[in-house]
Amino acid sequence: MKTRLIIIVTLLLLTSSCGFQLRGAGGFQMDRIFIDAIAANNTAAEIKRIITEEGLTVSENPEKAQVVVHLRDETIDRRVLSISAVSGKLEEVELHLHVELEITHPNGEKIQESQRISLIRDYSFDETAVLAVATEEETLIAEMFREIVAQIIRRLQAVKLD
Repeated sequence: MKTRLIIIVTLLLLTSSCGFQLRGAGGFQMDRIFIDAIAANNTAAEIKRIITEEGLTVSENPEKAQVVVHLRDETIDRRVLSISAVSGKLEEVELHLHVELEITHPNGEKIQESQRISLIRDYSFDETAVLAVATEEETLIAEMFREIVAQIIRRLQAVKLD
């Protein structure tokens, strides 16, 4: 019992003295955001959900917002990576998800230049398990959306207002 206590206390002292800290939630410099989404509805809906959970307001009018987030061209591309040399059947598929992002002040002054956020994932296609493959593709796409939204949220947290 004493040995366990000594080990626990030692580990606590070591982790606290090395500067280790849980990351915690990042803060936002703004509290009102307008989201301008053209052909990026899934990404915009998820960002709205997250920022409202963080206590920010999604403004209905860009002039009343502190920051305007422009989302464009949310696209999912599916590409064949490999085909079996023996059977000529599909073996691997690549998914490519990208969204254009630009962050501006309500007056149009750019805070962050327009940039394309892209993710690529691939998976093996098994013709004998078509339902499982379809589920795997849906799961990969959902994870890719979550990751892109997380990247956008981190960019919003990094915005410094004057």
